Amino acid sequence: MRLPQFALVCCSVAALAAAQQTASESKPAVKLPLKANLVLTPEFCATKLKKGSALSGKETFAVGEASCPKLEEALGSVFSSLTKFDKVPDSGSAPGQVTLIPKFIDVGATKTLWAKSKRELVILIEWTVQDATGKPVWVQTVEGSAHNKAGNVFSAGKHRREIVDYAAEDVAHNSAQKIAAAPELSKLTQ
Repeated sequence: MRLPQFALVCCSVAALAAAQQTASESKPAVKLPLKANLVLTPEFCATKLKKGSALSGKETFAVGEASCPKLEEALGSVFSSLTKFDKVPDSGSAPGQVTLIPKFIDVGATKTLWAKSKRELVILIEWTVQDATGKPVWVQTVEGSAHNKAGNVFSAGKHRREIVDYAAEDVAHNSAQKIAAAPELSKLTQ
């Protein structure tokens, strides 16, 4: 009887530690004391990428629509102030000290044969961060991914929307983490 109780306590402690680590990784501990301009153009937010071959059928993934609100929310937790712009502002005319410009690089999606099979979606965003003069100070590619069921003829669209949402949330979270940890941006605060 002693061994199962010990195993239960060990599992509980491990689960608690994992939950605390995940919670601490979800948001930056300290906001960067910078004012940021986030450029989310209408074209970026309307991005739909098609994947697949002519034989297997092309699928359209509305990554822009899913990503824009999530990026704005995630990056709002990184900076002391975040202002959204529809186009890249002229250098010196925007209120922020840095301008964040995302660009979709690619989307990769696995194909499956069965409705209950798991599939993966990967979104790649390239970030360019410019200082107040318009000079790039940080360029990085960030990946977000998700897994979901493929779905059958009737539910495939629902599952495709869900996997895009999950991957968009992951790429937004990963973007916030990488941007918050960028030493080039920390230097701008000094």
